[in-house]
Amino acid sequence: MIPGGDKYIWLVWALAFLIPWGLLYAVFPEQRRVMVLSSLLTAMFGLTEPIFVPEYWNPPSLFELAQRTGFDIESLIFCFGLGGIGVVLYNALTGKRLMPMSNHEHSNPRHRFHRVALGMPFVVFVALYFLPWNPIYPGITALLAGGLSGVLCRPDLAKKTLIGGALFAGFFPVLSNRVGNNGSRLYRAGVESSGAQRRDGRRFSNRRAIVWLWHRGVLVRGI
Repeated sequence: MIPGGDKYIWLVWALAFLIPWGLLYAVFPEQRRVMVLSSLLTAMFGLTEPIFVPEYWNPPSLFELAQRTGFDIESLIFCFGLGGIGVVLYNALTGKRLMPMSNHEHSNPRHRFHRVALGMPFVVFVALYFLPWNPIYPGITALLAGGLSGVLCRPDLAKKTLIGGALFAGFFPVLSNRVGNNGSRLYRAGVESSGAQRRDGRRFSNRRAIVWLWHRGVLVRGI
């Protein structure tokens, strides 16, 4: 049980992702620089929380910041941890390193579309955001489009992209099993506060909590 009930459950979940982050940082020193830079970049995506509060969820946050402003400290921590883990997980487990782009690849005609691929998630998200659906879905769709665009520009990295994405997706149920039922409690607390809870009597299970966390993780991993 968490002291204070569900009041600090979002903070506990966010901090939990710093544990594997710290382990990767300690065990793989050659990955530290890119890990820190990526985490600092993706932490800024925590500032997008007002897009999802309260339309997607309304989590119990420190000082009730989410309820008062739409922002919260936990999202910055959460995105920081996910960004660093996502960018080095594949290389850390396979022993590979990031390498500079070769002159051959740099001169490939596909290279001129890299900026388009990088901008694709933002363009697609804005285009879909104003449709009458939950904002998490245009976010997921936009980042999947960005990932596909990246693979089209660098088909030589398609295998790494797929395996890295699968490893990252599998990371959530592993952490969920370690933390226990807190993911289910956090999911329940967030959706009940947002008014988005379904009324069909379905129980809030760990499986649904994992799906919810995966949705949020995709927003970071896809950038």
